[in-house]
Amino acid sequence: MTNRFSLISTFILLSAVLLLIGCAPSAADYYNRGLTAYNNGNYDEALEDFSQVVSLDPNNAQSHYYLGLTLEQIYAQANPELAINIYTKAISLDPYFTEAYYHRGLTCYTLYNQLLAIESLMVQNEEATRNETPLPMLDSNFSLAPHFTSAECKNMAISDFQMCLSLNISAEIRQSAETYLQELTNTP
Repeated sequence: MTNRFSLISTFILLSAVLLLIGCAPSAADYYNRGLTAYNNGNYDEALEDFSQVVSLDPNNAQSHYYLGLTLEQIYAQANPELAINIYTKAISLDPYFTEAYYHRGLTCYTLYNQLLAIESLMVQNEEATRNETPLPMLDSNFSLAPHFTSAECKNMAISDFQMCLSLNISAEIRQSAETYLQELTNTP
């Protein structure tokens, strides 16, 4: 009787484990949930889901791309380098991923303009300090983005927009990439 009870217990336990394993969300489940959350503007939820996909399937370029888009929505002003790094990973996984090039270029373009504005403020602050009237918004601990200079952002944006134009892209992205590229190449 004990032997039979042990066998039944083992069978039930094994069945429960197999059921639980089969019920765990897959990378595709997280991806679909992430897309839904992203499209509904629930970026924190999308971030969690796309992060899960990337951890379960680290070679999925599309998931890295959507993780980059999500990070861009959440941290666009605070830390655009996160999105740039994720787009770079998507591109390394799929060198023909036009949208990843475009969005990395766009993020670099935005960061480039932010850095130019900061650099201009810093020059103004240096001049004001010489005149003993420093700008209140900048202090001695202020620094630029830790990983990129404005020149690096500009060069990466130019390279990405050129790559977009060399790949098969939609007319809308082509026109936008051409406009940004023209603006970037016409600035000193």
